Amino acid sequence: MRDIYQYELIPHPDYLETTRVLTLSPGNWTDLLSGTLTTMSTIDPAPFEALSYVWGRHASWDTIAVDGKLVKLTKSLAVTLRRLRHPDQPRVIWADQICINQEDLIERSQQVRHMNSVYQKASRVLVWLGDDTTGHAEKAFDLIRSLSAISQDTLLLKQFKEKQASFDWFPDEYWVSLSELFRQPWVSWSDSRDSETAVFAET
Repeated sequence: MRDIYQYELIPHPDYLETTRVLTLSPGNWTDLLSGTLTTMSTIDPAPFEALSYVWGRHASWDTIAVDGKLVKLTKSLAVTLRRLRHPDQPRVIWADQICINQEDLIERSQQVRHMNSVYQKASRVLVWLGDDTTGHAEKAFDLIRSLSAISQDTLLLKQFKEKQASFDWFPDEYWVSLSELFRQPWVSWSDSRDSETAVFAET
């Protein structure tokens, strides 16, 4: 039985410009999640990726070994990290559920205040929308890429605006898939801002 990981305090006033990042150890899908936590300046940080995801149901938990000790995390984040980790090299990620001490209400409040800065300073933002169990992801993102290309072409955009009422430029199933994408919890959270943040996309 492993001990529970104890977070080191981020002292005042450093918490205004300091957070933690997870160096996620490499592994295969079935390997135990593991890594190390280190503090990082948000003013001039080393390269890292920030993760946005759906927390999932709090009744469903998993664990990650951090510096040899256990940190509890939701099943949703555990699945996300297993999808993200490389098989042969570490990956530096900021994920609020691990990088913020969720048991310390003062720290949690302080860290949440500058989450925007963390995302802005990240070298890349990763978004986990959930498992694509219905097979809609590929069509939805194909349609998004196509619409983006149309918006950047003056002639195509004009033609599309003239014809868009019929929506016949793309098969119906692509629009259905796009509709399913916007029903995902992460998209709902992004739109309503009424819950915690979490197919997979890299930007």
